[in-house]
Amino acid sequence: MSALTESRELEYKGDIQRLDIETAGDATYYKGGMLVISGGYLDKPADVADQVPVGVCSGVQGKAKVVASGDHDKLTVDRGLIWIPHSGADQADVGTLKYLGDDGDVVDAPGTNRNWAVPCLGWNQGSLLLDFANPVKTA
Repeated sequence: MSALTESRELEYKGDIQRLDIETAGDATYYKGGMLVISGGYLDKPADVADQVPVGVCSGVQGKAKVVASGDHDKLTVDRGLIWIPHSGADQADVGTLKYLGDDGDVVDAPGTNRNWAVPCLGWNQGSLLLDFANPVKTA
């Protein structure tokens, strides 16, 4: 899957928490993009240690939110059980841990430095149900 370049609508299961968190800046955020906390700020995932998965971006009006370098605008993040597009979704994914890839996609392996994951609790054709309310430290 390539990097997210436009907003996407997502489906939720059960209750969702909405949080307003300051961004790291110097990035473009899209509605539906998976996000992490890194260095105390909301950011896009990368192969970096101690990036805690927090949820998906829901606080973008229009196509995208561009945050300039040095700015720390707040974005709204949805946290809970969220269906995330994944072309290889399969029954075997249920019960495993999934990592957030650099491109905003779901990956099976941690990469070199990723040490946080989210549990996969369901699947359907083309999507995985990920539990962003309960991230797991793996190393």
